[in-house]
Amino acid sequence: MSSSPSRPGGGISPHLTPTASGSASNRSDLRKIFSLARDFASDIQHVLNATICNNASINAQRDITDPSVIAIGNRLTAASLRGELVPICARGKPTGWLKVEYLCSIDGAGKYLMVVNAFVGVYAADEARTPLCHFDYERDKADGYPEAHVQVYGESTALATWGDRFADRGLHRLHLPAGPRRFRWILEDVIEFLVSEGLAVPHDDTWRDALKPGRKKFMQSQLRAAIRNDTETAVLYLSECDYSIHPPETVRRR
Repeated sequence: MSSSPSRPGGGISPHLTPTASGSASNRSDLRKIFSLARDFASDIQHVLNATICNNASINAQRDITDPSVIAIGNRLTAASLRGELVPICARGKPTGWLKVEYLCSIDGAGKYLMVVNAFVGVYAADEARTPLCHFDYERDKADGYPEAHVQVYGESTALATWGDRFADRGLHRLHLPAGPRRFRWILEDVIEFLVSEGLAVPHDDTWRDALKPGRKKFMQSQLRAAIRNDTETAVLYLSECDYSIHPPETVRRR
């Protein structure tokens, strides 16, 4: 991600491979994935409005240049995939602003919704909407930086001691690792960070409970993906726990 608080907009992400949409099967897959994307958007809206916001309106929109690319954000339109800022405001005036945006597509198996880019930016409530930090996830990030990372805005005297190159570069150009692909940061972590640090005031004392469903769903989906990528380890562990494992017919016939 660049030094400015950039985020997914119109057009196809360079990390995505366009999916042909001519066949009935592909069209069916696209409808299924879009339905999953709308469910994901609904989950995001719910957790925001149940914790630190009160008027987030998160929706999903297809990229007009490639229907296999789906953007998720606040008040997206068909004309623009750049969403509006969400006020951090359980009641009263905003104490800050959030930019919440995702780019999603179909996974390699053509069955599951896959997050390709995720961006959650935190901005001050001043007129300039000064950025504080942003949380990024860029699948298959090509520039050598970690896929999941955090960038913090500000000055650092310590960083300047590494030389002029780092003094000119600025603190916000450092990509602080934020977990591996399968178990990276998620929106619920950002919400917890904001409340715990006093940067956001939750609706009530149940805000931690509101984070649990999203975290559970994310962990389950990532665990399923990890098992798909390494079935042998999953089978070995279940066997060690005295489970009886029977391979599917297609495997036995090989």
